Amino acid sequence: MRRLVPLLVGALLLAQVPPADAQVRIGAYGGITNSGLTGDAPANAEYRKKTGPVIGALVEIPVASNVLISVQPAWVQRGTKIAVDVEGQDERQDSLSLGLSYFSVPLLMKLETAGGKVFVNSGVDVGFLLDAKLSPVEGDGEDEDVSESVKDFDLAVNFGVGGQFPIGLPRLTIEARYTQSLTNLSNVSVDIGADELIPTRFRSSGFEFLAGIWIPLGGGD
Repeated sequence: MRRLVPLLVGALLLAQVPPADAQVRIGAYGGITNSGLTGDAPANAEYRKKTGPVIGALVEIPVASNVLISVQPAWVQRGTKIAVDVEGQDERQDSLSLGLSYFSVPLLMKLETAGGKVFVNSGVDVGFLLDAKLSPVEGDGEDEDVSESVKDFDLAVNFGVGGQFPIGLPRLTIEARYTQSLTNLSNVSVDIGADELIPTRFRSSGFEFLAGIWIPLGGGD
């Protein structure tokens, strides 16, 4: 199933025929994630937000007036901090950080205003797990590879809003985007104990704050 997804995405793109006077755009973007996990948490612990980087490229194909298909492959790090009960402390303290690195392929429908200065987009985000590591928030402890406990595929939905600003031919973009996993990311089938740090059910969700630049191929927009 996972191998079919890139083929289906490619077939969808090839099926789109842009208007004769429209121009394909290419560009790059980057930013940060502010994500966390929802679902079962370890006993006497809770999930908290974690920030991570996003670095990607984009191709946008016009399919109608002010409507584009946007493909944005990227390397993105999501995850969570795990806060646990500490004796003598009134509040739980951040103890571990779970980092989930993905090769992410958002496939979005982008709608622009008539002037092209404001846009909204929505679509799916297909993620392929690159690595999953548990790291101590403080101290000299070593990272623990927990990739075997996390599924190597994630399917999420995206909703975003942003602005575009001309600087000559290129356009600068800024965007705030919400991402929510649709699938259970845990690869743990049996809860083996209260101290298990990777539970049997959890999903990723959070915001991405992005900035980028794109240019139309073949001249003016």
